[in-house]
Amino acid sequence: MVIQKNSLVSRYKYKFLVIISFIICIVLVTLIYSSNKSNKSNKSNKSNKSNFDDTQNDIPITTAAIEDQTKSKLYGPDGQPEMDENPKGCEAKGDMVGICMDYDNCCGSDVSKSNNSCFCNHPFLLNCKTKYDECINANVSKLSPKQLKLACLETNKDCCKTYNETKFDSDLFKTPVTRNQTTNSICTLSSVTNLKQKCMELCQTNPECASYTIKTSSLGEINCNFFNNVKFSIPEIDISSGKPIEENPNIKYYIKK
Repeated sequence: MVIQKNSLVSRYKYKFLVIISFIICIVLVTLIYSSNKSNKSNKSNKSNKSNFDDTQNDIPITTAAIEDQTKSKLYGPDGQPEMDENPKGCEAKGDMVGICMDYDNCCGSDVSKSNNSCFCNHPFLLNCKTKYDECINANVSKLSPKQLKLACLETNKDCCKTYNETKFDSDLFKTPVTRNQTTNSICTLSSVTNLKQKCMELCQTNPECASYTIKTSSLGEINCNFFNNVKFSIPEIDISSGKPIEENPNIKYYIKK
């Protein structure tokens, strides 16, 4: 009976050890599974963060951002000089000083230059324009584009205003004659207030001008033409009288003394 009892105890011990081993195995498997799951979760979070960062970096640069970068490179920290959204056009009509101070609007386009050619191509105005360009290109003070433009415009105003210091004198021209000229023309001026006076002033202050004509009608002065050399048109001869046919009496010819 003792042998059987010991045998039974041994059998129970064996079963107990098997159960304990099985439990330990389950616990270990559970711990390993939990650890792997935690590692995968951390990797996933890192991966998502990395993907998010990459996505942030891959966001396309907007057109506005590109334009800002381009303007910064071209014009520096002060940005592009302020410009009028809509060009105002030439507001100075027949005024040398006004056209001189607003050269871009009055002489910048072919149309404006054609209408104001007697002013835009005048040596006085071109001299001021040359000084303005030299000021813009010099920039010895290293000013910003906006500051430089404002400074040069002030200098240009001083240059242009000296035109009004000129003493205009009609006695510098001979008494007008009824003649005309069709060659050696400099320019034609029309549609300005006080045309007769303006024509005299422009010819007097232009070293290239040798003479000018003024054409009139019943409504007043129509236009004037400037010439760099005096060359009268040859008048036609009246066959019956043998005398020159009087030219257009509405055209007066002024010659610089």
